[in-house]
Amino acid sequence: MTGSTVDYISYPYGGPSAVSTEVVRVLESLDVLSMGFTMRRGINDDRSFEHPFLLRRVDTNDAPGGASGGTDWRSTSRER
Repeated sequence: MTGSTVDYISYPYGGPSAVSTEVVRVLESLDVLSMGFTMRRGINDDRSFEHPFLLRRVDTNDAPGGASGGTDWRSTSRER
């Protein structure tokens, strides 16, 4: 449509029930995207990239100054 490529997907409702192994298999088979970001909050490490379509994200509400009143971005690494 625009002539640009899309490398990443951010699942709008990326909880465990929305991003199944079936979804990951389909994305991998399309061989179009490189990564997918779920709604799981946290920081990714080297091991996270073993499953590039199941990456965590940092919620800006948890960041310092965000709506949740976060003061330490590292607190987002905990599972919620």
